[in-house]
Amino acid sequence: MDRGVFKKFAILLSAVLLAFAPSQEVFARDIALWDTPVTGTAVSKESIELSGEISLVNDDSLAVVPTLSKNEAGVWVVTMSVNSQVIVKYAPPKVKSYTPSFVASNGVAKGCINADGQMEITATEAGTGVVAFQFVNYKGTPVGTPLQIAVYVTDQISTDAYVSKYYENAVFCGDSIIVGLKNYAMKHPDSFFSKAQYLSAGSYSLRYAIKENNPENLHPMYKGQKRVLWESISMIKPERVFLFFGLNDLNISGLQGAVDNYVILADKLKENNPDLEIHVISMTGTLEGTGKKNLSNTKIREFNELLKDKAMEQGWGYIDLESVMADKNGNLKKEYCSDDFVHHSRSAYDQAWTNTFRDYAIQQGEKTKNEK
Repeated sequence: MDRGVFKKFAILLSAVLLAFAPSQEVFARDIALWDTPVTGTAVSKESIELSGEISLVNDDSLAVVPTLSKNEAGVWVVTMSVNSQVIVKYAPPKVKSYTPSFVASNGVAKGCINADGQMEITATEAGTGVVAFQFVNYKGTPVGTPLQIAVYVTDQISTDAYVSKYYENAVFCGDSIIVGLKNYAMKHPDSFFSKAQYLSAGSYSLRYAIKENNPENLHPMYKGQKRVLWESISMIKPERVFLFFGLNDLNISGLQGAVDNYVILADKLKENNPDLEIHVISMTGTLEGTGKKNLSNTKIREFNELLKDKAMEQGWGYIDLESVMADKNGNLKKEYCSDDFVHHSRSAYDQAWTNTFRDYAIQQGEKTKNEK
């Protein structure tokens, strides 16, 4: 590019940014950054235009979904998050093949042509900026005017992205209820539950979970072998584990015995993984009239109170799922039951589980933020 043209363009960018310095809250796409819209019109009546398609590159996964649009002045505006990168794809001319060449940037974003010859923008801090690319022909001669892209960078994150990230570092352990959750996650790859890993087995109980591995004891499979939970967790190295037990415990170990076994299991998990977060899930109820002995809904609620108190004492997270899934009489809702007894339907996982655990992840995020 001719040095004189480059100098004039650099002066123009500086003047624009100095003359207009909006607060971070002002959305860049609503601002007429230029009096004359510049879209990169090429010679020979061939227009070089962005296709409107943007893809993420090496994003931190907590970013807002990037967008590409034109403001009222006809200027292209990219919205993205701090410390993220986007690739801007364009629709090449029909007759001649022009390639982009980086010209200049100013403000909070930097532009470059990556190794694949694509226009790449990197956000460095929150605010507004401008990145410009010049298209050149096969001789390297500039074609048309530079393509100027306004960039709005936010330090906010997408809630959905945060929730997915939270469970990406999680393992759910438990009985057939967790087996059902795992099956739901496999069938719903867009659910944040699909990000987690699972260590579960039908008829699994705390009594089995705290025992050493031998042919008589039941333990979930991991990497083709039956392993105790603390061994599998040590191999996975998650940030947090969610435990769901009780269905196969209350009638054998009793309410307090099951809570005591929770403590033993948590201690074993922490002994091998000292930084592991422990989160326990309340036991859910049974369909009206189906519960027996300690599996009655009254006893289940008593157990949950004991578990909640123990969680507070031990510093575990506690998720109340029972009240969410109960009807006005305290029984498991029919629409949430898959077997006329205690197991959960797709609606239960799709609604009660999803809403409860989404809210829980957000609450934990706010708690962590406030503690810093």
